[in-house]
Amino acid sequence: MKHSSGELLLESYLECIRKHGNPERMVTDGGSDILKSARLLAEYQESREEPRTKHTYDISHRIARIVERELAPCEAWQKLEELATKARMYCKYRARHLSPPDLRHGPDRWMNLSGIIRWFSSLKEKVASLSQEVEDQRSEDKPQCQAPRFGFTLRIWEAAKKTYNKKDGIFNALKRMCGQEYPDQQAYEKTLAEKCPSLPREVKEQLDLNNDLNRTYLTDVSEGIEACQAIHQEVADLLAFSNAIQKQVKGAGLTKKGLEICQDIHGRSKLTGVGERVGKQIMEVIEDIAKDLGETERIIVTSDVIESLNGRWKMLINGAAMPALGINTLLMPLLMGDPDKIDVKEALKRTSVADVAKWKQNTFGVTFFQEKRAKTRKSRPENPQEVIL
Repeated sequence: MKHSSGELLLESYLECIRKHGNPERMVTDGGSDILKSARLLAEYQESREEPRTKHTYDISHRIARIVERELAPCEAWQKLEELATKARMYCKYRARHLSPPDLRHGPDRWMNLSGIIRWFSSLKEKVASLSQEVEDQRSEDKPQCQAPRFGFTLRIWEAAKKTYNKKDGIFNALKRMCGQEYPDQQAYEKTLAEKCPSLPREVKEQLDLNNDLNRTYLTDVSEGIEACQAIHQEVADLLAFSNAIQKQVKGAGLTKKGLEICQDIHGRSKLTGVGERVGKQIMEVIEDIAKDLGETERIIVTSDVIESLNGRWKMLINGAAMPALGINTLLMPLLMGDPDKIDVKEALKRTSVADVAKWKQNTFGVTFFQEKRAKTRKSRPENPQEVIL
């Protein structure tokens, strides 16, 4: 759809109903346009005395909103998040070896707080190991602080290159040194002289001013870490509880028996502080959804199946020149199974490129991106000498 609104979505729903029948339930992420369309659909069905399609707010999004309400104004959480973000940026730009691959993606906000918690945990471990190193050094009558390591980052490289406008191969050698660390200033300067013997004076001065940015100790990032220990534990326990609840209802749907299992998980969890408040609200949501369920009735309360499918599809087409809705949409049903060579061979025998092109035209017509690209080509002709009057 080129534009999404409650009224336009209602038209799409009615078209789906004409083709496939009246749906029993819709599970959504609670977007304002979708909530409006769900209300309009219910009003339309009631006016025609048709069975009403029930709407369920996806459990993952619902939990995220509950967590957001509790944590967003919390000063202790804001401090913890700030520490985790500083540690992530520090490792990304200054000490990459302290950042294992599984920590290098940016943490999500409310749908998945585990990224932030993992970064804070990593910071705690590193600070604890540094404290142990200091104790070991004291016991062996060694200096209490190790010398800072030297080097420069990609940001410094970009700033240096900007001050020196000439195109020069020297910057390729400099770039290869970005993020490398050296145990002392002498080792750093020796490598710099070997790799970049004809470095422009103004660039050398700029690097000299910033050559201690790669200090590997995180003590400058970890100030105030002790004050965040309590909220870290509360949120870590909360995540363990909410993940267990979501695993239960996502895997088996929600039933009367499933409600009892969720209540048992809640009873066994050791939630405190913000975790206790959020846990109580999550159970109120689960109990409210399940209150009208029959003994054998089961309902789906998550949109994760289709969202996971979309996620895998987007990852596959991410490198495509045109990663929009099109023929590549046919990858989605393939992702739902595990086709073997025989299946693929049979499919290629039965379906031609012309068949797929016809399907695309009938299904999508001219898409928004095709229309946009056509306009771009018109305003920016391939031949730069061509002038459109």
